[in-house]
Amino acid sequence: MIGRESAWAGLRRVFRLPGSPDRIAREVDEELRFHIEGRVEQLVAAGWSRHDAEMEARRMFGDYAAYRRQARDIDLITHHQRRRMDIADVIRREVRQGVRALWRAPAFSLVALATLTLGIGATAAIFTVLDGVVLRPLPYPSPERLVAIAHPVSGTAVTAGKWGVSPAGYFFFQREAKTLSSSGIFTTGTISVQAAEGAARVSMAQVTSSLFSVFGSRAG
Repeated sequence: MIGRESAWAGLRRVFRLPGSPDRIAREVDEELRFHIEGRVEQLVAAGWSRHDAEMEARRMFGDYAAYRRQARDIDLITHHQRRRMDIADVIRREVRQGVRALWRAPAFSLVALATLTLGIGATAAIFTVLDGVVLRPLPYPSPERLVAIAHPVSGTAVTAGKWGVSPAGYFFFQREAKTLSSSGIFTTGTISVQAAEGAARVSMAQVTSSLFSVFGSRAG
């Protein structure tokens, strides 16, 4: 009996029409008209004329607009509460079924958990890189004015692409560029340095003095 009642409750939730303010207002009007017409029929059966019975029924009913507004507000509140309960019930049922399915297949559960972990970790790493490189502005004054210049290179698949500006190209831009307020060039690499603990390889960069004015900073 409990199973049959649960099944009927599920069917009622499946075939329940979606609520809307207009539909609820129509249902309230139909319900109020049903009560008024029932009173009219009673008065007509008692010997009243149809017109007098309708007038008397409406007088006895009271403020139709106020009752209609109150009934509609109550139905809207009830509808929202019922929808929240239905959603919570669906989520609870789906979570319970998912947990049971995962418990019955532990190998699949481990694979799914590992996949989710890797996916979430990769997404977080990609977002961190995008946030630091693309989304977050560069830590310099007027970062929107900074541009990078590169030379297009044609040739085989290994060499085709873009190369950095050569020293000759840098002097060319310094002399001929009219839209650049300042420019600089740099190259990076590694060098060996001698410390108290011994020699070590460290990263280094060779820059032109104009690069500091491009970034709006000073050499330390």
